[in-house]
Amino acid sequence: MASSPPVQSSGRAPRAMRRTWLGWAGGLFVLAQACSPALDWRSVRPAEGAVAVWMPCKPERYERPVRLGPELKATMEMQVCDAGGTTWAVSTFEVAEDAAIDPALAALRAARPVQLSGTEREARAYAPVGAASRVEARRIVVEGQRPDGRPVRELSAAFAVDRQIYQLLALDGQPGPEALEMFFDGMEAGRP
Repeated sequence: MASSPPVQSSGRAPRAMRRTWLGWAGGLFVLAQACSPALDWRSVRPAEGAVAVWMPCKPERYERPVRLGPELKATMEMQVCDAGGTTWAVSTFEVAEDAAIDPALAALRAARPVQLSGTEREARAYAPVGAASRVEARRIVVEGQRPDGRPVRELSAAFAVDRQIYQLLALDGQPGPEALEMFFDGMEAGRP
């Protein structure tokens, strides 16, 4: 039986094999970035409400009184965390009657440029899954400045589920489109 001649290695992988390995390496890099510890996603249910929001970090919880106009006072629960150079927050409070929902949403929207000493640059209707379509429910972009004068950019959205008012904020940094989609559009409606 004749044996085949020995294969000699030139020390270089064939071109097709190199492309395959480069493709795998690139895919692993992208996967590693998506699973980066900088964005550690978790489901958060503010105020035990009807909506669960995905946040990219473990939030700290605060409560504070808010006054949104002469007639509307409420206690707002806020959950806030920092990840990937961005501050992420979800706030919620309840209004006493349906007639107060649109004024509360409008007041939240008006407060963002004022708090950032800035200008609203974009606005569009916003009705995530489980939320009623409301005239004043909006997703906005505000460009403003920090107290020290440095520029800041904020994406925010306000909406209502029943009489519960929600506001989502992504402040500063440069979050990627996937992170913004997860935060603003990945909500789960329904009571626990």
